[in-house]
Amino acid sequence: MKRRLKLITSDMATPAKAQLTKPCSDCPFSRESVRGWLGPATAEQWIAGAHGESQVPCHVHPNVQCAGMAIFRANICKVPRDEETLQLPSDRVRVFTWDDQFLAHHGGSVELARKTTDRDFCEAAFDIPPIEEQRKKKR
Repeated sequence: MKRRLKLITSDMATPAKAQLTKPCSDCPFSRESVRGWLGPATAEQWIAGAHGESQVPCHVHPNVQCAGMAIFRANICKVPRDEETLQLPSDRVRVFTWDDQFLAHHGGSVELARKTTDRDFCEAAFDIPPIEEQRKKKR
């Protein structure tokens, strides 16, 4: 059985051959993730991003969208409005089911998560604009 590498930095990121349908080895939404391994964004910002509308690249395979976030969104019944945003079926075995599970695993605060916005997440995690600004650039 091939061992999946954990704690991958952006320098080690490689393109994927196709869009992933399961969380990558370092996905913060995976129940097997390393506690607190979130990159530059906080746990609260990741939750805000999951409830937001932005497309989020996988940090291990930056040429595809984050499968873990897509699955987490399905788990929390969040359907992105943008049809180009990745949507995958729910998987409550591999991926956290609720915000509080994710926050407890990564040391976040539910109260602070409620005050955090999708914009905070996009700017902190990926230096990408929220979906509204992405749409304006396409026009």
